[in-house]
Amino acid sequence: MLPADWPVLIVDLKDCFFTIPLHPDDRPKFAFTVPTINNAEPAQRHQWRVLPHGMRNSPMLCQWYVAHALSGVRKQFPDAHVYHYMDDILVAMPTQEELLRIQPQLLNALHSHGLQVAPEKVQQQPPWKYLGVKIVERTIRHQEVQFVQSVKTLNDAQKLVYRIEPSIDVTVFITTPDLHPTGIIRQWNDDWTDPLHILEWVFLPHQPHKTATALFELIARLIIECRQHCLQLMVQIPQRSYSPGSEGGI
Repeated sequence: MLPADWPVLIVDLKDCFFTIPLHPDDRPKFAFTVPTINNAEPAQRHQWRVLPHGMRNSPMLCQWYVAHALSGVRKQFPDAHVYHYMDDILVAMPTQEELLRIQPQLLNALHSHGLQVAPEKVQQQPPWKYLGVKIVERTIRHQEVQFVQSVKTLNDAQKLVYRIEPSIDVTVFITTPDLHPTGIIRQWNDDWTDPLHILEWVFLPHQPHKTATALFELIARLIIECRQHCLQLMVQIPQRSYSPGSEGGI
């Protein structure tokens, strides 16, 4: 909670993930492969020197690193309210003079850890925008909804059309086209214009672990993958699963 009438400073870190260095001993754990066109030459292996996007623990590591950078500021100014989520930092102090005194200490602490501040996103005057809300002197409001008309990346498309209705049961269907099982995580609601809403398609690796794998093993492995995807998407397992040969679901 923010005390009423306290001045606020909001800082946005620039390319937060890519400014967090990895220890040389840990870089092999963040190796990745770049395949060549038509396998014309051996694939190239590279290592990340900074924290990459997309790995499961990357957000947790980013959150921990920024918290470590802010720990000295929190100890030096115990009366300050310092909140941060990923690359967004909010600082509130009782008076404007105290806020001006903490600002250089905050920036120095971030710079000493290699974190860069985006100057154009430093907010010192109301209304402040932070994590989807608009903060004024005594109230907090949601920011105005903006409809994105130009979709340039996959992430833009997911933000535009992706939805999960928590009140509708989630069902997993396993199909076997050409004896290669495929999973469908979906929701169904007769009140929707299109009752069928596919949340995600789930596939098995193209290179099997064994030379010959029985169909029931592939189906079992795919059901496990679908359950893990549901846990990542909705923090819950599907209400029912249908596989070839099952009538009422499992």
